Amino acid sequence: MDINEQLQASQKECESLRRENEQLKHALAEREKQLKLERTRQRISLFKHLFKGRSDIFPVRWVASDGRTGYSPAKNAQEQYLTLNDQVIYDHLSGKHTIGIYPVLTDDTCFFLSIDFDKEHWQKDALAFVDTCETRCCSFI
Repeated sequence: MDINEQLQASQKECESLRRENEQLKHALAEREKQLKLERTRQRISLFKHLFKGRSDIFPVRWVASDGRTGYSPAKNAQEQYLTLNDQVIYDHLSGKHTIGIYPVLTDDTCFFLSIDFDKEHWQKDALAFVDTCETRCCSFI
């Protein structure tokens, strides 16, 4: 094989490797998209597991022009309550807006409590709460 044939063979191999490289980059990008989507689904699932509340309604945080803040039920333009769905949770987790949860269900049960321990003996109170949870076989985070 003379030098010109070797050059052509090398150029052909180089072009083949470039195409393969582009295919691999595309496959990697697609896989990264799939993994990101799966991680997002897992985070939403974890949120829904830890903070199980009403799904027919949820509060959204608002800020008034005078600086006051609060939460009110989320509504659409027709003043109908919005339902809590995965997109709303995703928007919350990604910082697009802040939502709350109505933990008391329509049958007056709940799956979680949010407790604020403060003042002088907050650590002792928190430990007493943990002991009570363990005694009653309730999970806590």
